[in-house]
Amino acid sequence: MKLLGAVEKTLERIRRWREICPALTLRSTFIVGFLGETEADFELLLDFLQQALLDRVGCFKYSPVDGAQANALPDKVPEEVKEERYHRFIQVQQQISKQRLQEKVGSKIWIIIDELDD
Repeated sequence: MKLLGAVEKTLERIRRWREICPALTLRSTFIVGFLGETEADFELLLDFLQQALLDRVGCFKYSPVDGAQANALPDKVPEEVKEERYHRFIQVQQQISKQRLQEKVGSKIWIIIDELDD
């Protein structure tokens, strides 16, 4: 998926948010294997992850949705490539999340508990 147009603006926005609130936790979700995604596009996504240092990230592999206009786009990414990119993405993000969590060790964090159950 063509993520990059406003990457520098997004990274700058994240930097400013963290200046205002250093304990800020950020979460996002990404698609890998979107139609037309090249290896270079994917590498840019990994670079973005490494710069943004998001705390929690979801990722899913693109799959066609009934009626979606994207279904007509050319350059489908093979399933095995989607799978490989998904695993590379997760591996990078796991290291980032581990680092971000390690930075919190020893600190006090206020929480809200909505509900208790067994």
